[in-house]
Amino acid sequence: LLVFVSFLKPQAVAHLFLPGMLLVLSTVLCSYFYIFEQNWLLTMIYNDYLGFMYAGYLAFVFAFLCDVVFNRARITTEIINAVLNAVGSAASLVPC
Repeated sequence: LLVFVSFLKPQAVAHLFLPGMLLVLSTVLCSYFYIFEQNWLLTMIYNDYLGFMYAGYLAFVFAFLCDVVFNRARITTEIINAVLNAVGSAASLVPC
């Protein structure tokens, strides 16, 4: 979906950096917990899965993608500019 949006709106590639990094982070974290931190016996006994929280996280990332596609990345631009100002960067991003 991220690649499709980047082809749909090529001027929004910089704005897609935030949702792309969030997706990479979630993939790495979930892979780590799945491979190294899973106690499969207790998971099956207690029925303790990450399902609803992960679905909420993906909805959060999907909201960024919808902002880029339908709202010309106005909210994403404000968030990225706030982070850049907090870091002290002279760079700024404009809505696409």
